[in-house]
Amino acid sequence: MEDPAREEITRLLNALPDASPTTHEQAWQVLYREILRVARNQRRRWEGDWTMETRALANEVFLKVFGHAPQEFKDRQHFFRLIAKAIRQILINYAENRRAAKRGGGAHHTSLEDVFDLGFSDGVVDQIWDLHLALEKFEEVDPRAAEVVQLKFFVGLKNEEMAEVLGTSKATVVRDWNVARAWLWRELNGSMSGKEEGGLPL
Repeated sequence: MEDPAREEITRLLNALPDASPTTHEQAWQVLYREILRVARNQRRRWEGDWTMETRALANEVFLKVFGHAPQEFKDRQHFFRLIAKAIRQILINYAENRRAAKRGGGAHHTSLEDVFDLGFSDGVVDQIWDLHLALEKFEEVDPRAAEVVQLKFFVGLKNEEMAEVLGTSKATVVRDWNVARAWLWRELNGSMSGKEEGGLPL
């Protein structure tokens, strides 16, 4: 059963600009709890990498979404799109830094490892990077299906939730996912269903 707090996200986001300090505090707690749930989903996704710091990742996502210029949220759908984008960018930056350090060339971004270490193995880092490159290509082919992948992979939304976020039907989401999965399978040349076979955990 879905957490009832998630049904409050749109109301809380809309109330933030004019909210009292007490309401602000309550809103941040609910929104942070949702972000922490997403971070835990990422931890479960990468089987074997149980050292991943979920709370540190959640903190980084929270700061990325709320810690800069005031953000005007349209609704819960907008919130999840921003969370997916933030998670993806954090993992990409982390993977890029790790890969650069391994090559000895230095990272192009501020090292997230100065703040926290996700604890990913080199193999997982390479998987994240390969998925990033493949998704960049796929976004040019089918932007909507690519967003389905982003919401499913980085946020962990179910088909019904993705349909709501994208303003489409569940059947369309399922079709988009099947198209994306087949395309990424060919691009990555590996099994996405069998982690034991070295495929991505999609």
